[in-house]
Amino acid sequence: MTDERITSDEYAEFATVLGRKIVELLSFSKQRNMSPPLELQVTDADDMLILDCSFGADAKGVSLGPDIALTARFPLKVTLTDASGETLEMDVARKAYLAQ
Repeated sequence: MTDERITSDEYAEFATVLGRKIVELLSFSKQRNMSPPLELQVTDADDMLILDCSFGADAKGVSLGPDIALTARFPLKVTLTDASGETLEMDVARKAYLAQ
């Protein structure tokens, strides 16, 4: 089995793509009229939490810390939950972000 961890050389590209995917999910939540605050969690293939944050109605983007995903194993699961418990999920595969 190959190691599906991100390398430090891949991190900048990964952070940009993951940020875009999260913004897509936030945009989709607006289309579905999900109620803020929105709780965002990103977990890896080992169910390790690598990002956990909340957004109010004025969410504009996402910023990842410098080492947030260097130990993460793919695929990643991005979960967005609103105040009423409605949930959206998106998977991020390693191949998907390397191809962009």
